[in-house]
Amino acid sequence: MLKRIVLLFSLGLLTSTIGLAQDALAEYNELINYTPKYLEEDPDAVPDYSLFQQEFNSIITLKLLSSMRDELEVQDSSIIDWLDDRIDGLALAFYLEGKRIIISKTGGYAGCPDQMMKTITENGVEITKVYLCHSCTDAHSDDAFVSIFNNRMRALMNAEH
Repeated sequence: MLKRIVLLFSLGLLTSTIGLAQDALAEYNELINYTPKYLEEDPDAVPDYSLFQQEFNSIITLKLLSSMRDELEVQDSSIIDWLDDRIDGLALAFYLEGKRIIISKTGGYAGCPDQMMKTITENGVEITKVYLCHSCTDAHSDDAFVSIFNNRMRALMNAEH
């Protein structure tokens, strides 16, 4: 009887843990795919490049485009200027919606954490820390995106104080 209770308790704990992990993953996916309402659209500013059939208006779409910046720069350096402005604008749009977000790279040899975002406090302000997972060989591909986004977000948050 005790074995049965322990087994049922373990299965219940495992099921609730899986449910929490699925909820956390859904929340993470919602945030990285979210388009802030204050993100300005200027169709005339988008470079004339076949890749730009996609709307680049979320963390994940701009992160993916930014990871290809070396290839894009070969095509046209104005694309990089547009991309950097767009990443900056994304950070501003999140800030204007009251979403304080800092992005951090994680992964590599150690793998990625179970939680891909968490709430932290800096200078008395609650901030959502979002992790971008990478393999051992592609960590550098997110450097520019993370730097531009975080620099803008931190400058905006510092201006509050």
